[in-house]
Amino acid sequence: MLDVIVLVLAFVIAVVIKQQKLSQVKYKSIDDRWENGQRQGTVVSQKEVYGKTSKEENMKTANLDNGDVTRRNGKRANSRTPRRLKDVVDELRLRKNDISNAADKVNTVVDAILKSVKHSKGSIFEKIKKISTGSYYERVKILKPNEFDIMIQISQRSSKSIIMTNLDKKGPYYTLSFKDRKPSAMLKYLNLEGNISASEIVKEFRHLIKQAIGKPGMEKVYLHAKNSRSPAETLLIKNEPQDISVDLVIALKIINEWPEETNFGMNIDDWLGMKVKQEYKRSHFYMVPKRAVMGNKTKKADIWRISFSNIEKKIITKHGNDKNCCGKKASEKKMCCRKQCLKLLKYLLELLKTNGEQRKMNQFCSYHAKTALLHFCVKHPKDEDWKFKELELHFNKYVDFFLDCLSRYTLYNFFIPAHNLFSEEFVDKSNCDYLYEEIRYQKLNNYPIFYE
Repeated sequence: MLDVIVLVLAFVIAVVIKQQKLSQVKYKSIDDRWENGQRQGTVVSQKEVYGKTSKEENMKTANLDNGDVTRRNGKRANSRTPRRLKDVVDELRLRKNDISNAADKVNTVVDAILKSVKHSKGSIFEKIKKISTGSYYERVKILKPNEFDIMIQISQRSSKSIIMTNLDKKGPYYTLSFKDRKPSAMLKYLNLEGNISASEIVKEFRHLIKQAIGKPGMEKVYLHAKNSRSPAETLLIKNEPQDISVDLVIALKIINEWPEETNFGMNIDDWLGMKVKQEYKRSHFYMVPKRAVMGNKTKKADIWRISFSNIEKKIITKHGNDKNCCGKKASEKKMCCRKQCLKLLKYLLELLKTNGEQRKMNQFCSYHAKTALLHFCVKHPKDEDWKFKELELHFNKYVDFFLDCLSRYTLYNFFIPAHNLFSEEFVDKSNCDYLYEEIRYQKLNNYPIFYE
């Protein structure tokens, strides 16, 4: 009987030793692939050892919880304990003193410019005013209290008589003309085709700004050289400890019905409700000067791009399925993490632009993060889908959605669903691939870039 027991024990020991050897061989093969530089920023699964995975399969792998820290470019990634995303969000919160001091200086300068410009009696600039839209007013601004974007509204009494002609029946670019009676103040800005010339209005606005900043009290304000790709006029305000940059963008207020290209956009029915959607659809929108880059890459002047920045501000501000979501008197249970998720993705893009290949990142901007958030909120409309205490979970889901958009080269304009912000007309596919790999690496490793 004792002999039998000894034989059984010997057999069991032999099996255990064999399993350990096989395990060592498998892990050695994975490490060898890492050391040979064949894996760059991704977790090597057993499936990948024996066969190459597709991007769709990689998306599934990205959703797995892998506790190991991957290697990148033959080196082990930062293995410190990952910071909580809530702590990162807290650091992104701008200090009140910093932002208020900067905002006061910006308002003083812009108000002085507008006051000077308004002296142009009988011109389209006679009743211009600044519009409170953008990340600062949406309370999703991060890191930089020294950069501001301000829209300058031009109102026309006869804006209802403006004809909007879409350039390709799918994009946000239009020419603007008048049905019959043309306002006398606009005559000097009409081109040979009778369209309102965006470039001529911008040119005149720039001239008026130059006159304004040459006056007493504006000695520390400078006007940047014109960037032909941007509709903005950029001011530099000398300031300590940092100079302040201000982009002023002319915005023509339009009271027309929303164009037919928007008919199937802004699908907020299940999120904010049909009543709210109808209210927004009755609101005005804006047209901003923008050189269009169409399919043949030809830049067209005198083109206007439609802007729903006023509606975006309302959606971001009143973002809850429940009216009490994130309100001043809201309980902890009523706090969601939508804005925090947006801030984190904006921060991630900013860090990748700063620390990565800037040439590949230049085509991406914070508006892509905002558009993705709006779409993801439509897919997950309930406030319980965004509990603040589950920030890490919801941010990762949001990032997965953004990765999926990059993998399909598809991110539709929230208001104009035929307009793809990631189409080859606007973003190179290779750049989408690059950003996909960069973000995927960060997600798999708990975002080491946030604590490097």
